[in-house]
Amino acid sequence: FVIDIFVELFPGPVKSVARWAIQLAILTAVVLLIFTGWQLSEIALGRVYPITRVRQTWGFAAVPVGGGFMLLFLIEGWISGRQAEKAEAKAA
Repeated sequence: FVIDIFVELFPGPVKSVARWAIQLAILTAVVLLIFTGWQLSEIALGRVYPITRVRQTWGFAAVPVGGGFMLLFLIEGWISGRQAEKAEAKAA
């Protein structure tokens, strides 16, 4: 996944740096999401929804779990992007 609205307007080396900067920003956001989601889950550990008697942690646990899936998707994108670059270099 690459945000490429303006990136494609840049020359070659700048385009590559911009893509890596975007990936670094996404990685930072995902790590913060996982970290703060984990903290929210720990804070809610002792709290229970009064009607359902379910711990609030289960509701907040979706945040770090979703962040984990986002991290896996980001890593998968890096791997498949590297494989595509190698295939293009081999074809050229």
